[in-house]
Amino acid sequence: MSTASFPATPPPPPPLRGRGTMPPRPHPMKRQKERWVWRIILDGLGVIFIYVL
Repeated sequence: MSTASFPATPPPPPPLRGRGTMPPRPHPMKRQKERWVWRIILDGLGVIFIYVL
């Protein structure tokens, strides 16, 4: 078992460029995705309700 060829930790990601044009915003996107999922679920439930009624 020789791990000399493999580095202990992966190299760090390259620095992001063009911050002025597109600033990184991971949290809002995550929240938006969660909201989309909830909206889809609620829409599905509403459709089922209408169909049943």
